Amino acid sequence: MRSDNIVISFIFLLVLCIGGIGERNSRKHSIFAPSSSHALRHSAKRHMLAQDVDNVENASAFVIDYAKLHSDSLIQYPSNVKTESNHTTASSMSTENSLSDHCQVDSPCDSLSGSCLRCAYNYSCIYGEDVSVTCEPKDGIRCQGDRVFTRVYNCRYCYQTPAYEHICQRNTSCHVVSAPRQRFIAKCSVKPHVLCLGKRTFAKHVPCNWTKGYNWGTALLLSIVFGGFGVDRFYLGMWQEGIGKLFSFGGLGVWTLVDVILIATGYLGPADHSLYIRT
Repeated sequence: MRSDNIVISFIFLLVLCIGGIGERNSRKHSIFAPSSSHALRHSAKRHMLAQDVDNVENASAFVIDYAKLHSDSLIQYPSNVKTESNHTTASSMSTENSLSDHCQVDSPCDSLSGSCLRCAYNYSCIYGEDVSVTCEPKDGIRCQGDRVFTRVYNCRYCYQTPAYEHICQRNTSCHVVSAPRQRFIAKCSVKPHVLCLGKRTFAKHVPCNWTKGYNWGTALLLSIVFGGFGVDRFYLGMWQEGIGKLFSFGGLGVWTLVDVILIATGYLGPADHSLYIRT
């Protein structure tokens, strides 16, 4: 609408400019022809007025055509709002469907996982104490048997659960082989069967601990047997050192011996700073 107002204002200014130029031209003709009759001056003025009226009519017709041309885009606003509401409704329906699929539809109600239940937790319970709580399935979940039942849980918040009761995302960009061990903030979620207080998803400060499958025994064996050819360095992803070790014949045995000691003690690890798999 703002652009439409700018266009209309520009058209009317153009009409006024045209009218002013025509009036100045008529005055020039009257100066250079002083003998012109009064009737001619009046006819020239009437001609200019008629021309202004024609220009205004043309401008108004242009404005009407412009409005008709852009009327479809102006009418589209309610449809956009409706589309967004439909999208929101569809997303909420898909969320409910995924929740129903995850929660084992038509299974016994008292066997549903904790993420599928709505429980009346007692937040004034004593930490570490086993407490009974009344639960029921969340909206949209179909199950068999009584929808209201009692479960027993350990009084603690979800972020206080032990490591074997929750799952955390891994970070493969941190350095495992460092002193002290690097730590990062991971997003963790309690396992489905666990009942706990608070949010089931939380942030936790965990140590950097990840691997890409490099085996410590394999690296040590390659260093002892084929260390003179740099095979151990190639295996660990250190191809520059591997080439140097290959063309120097393992540093005449000295480099090979040093690498055996470094790998055996765990000081020399993979090039991507991951952990060994020890079997």
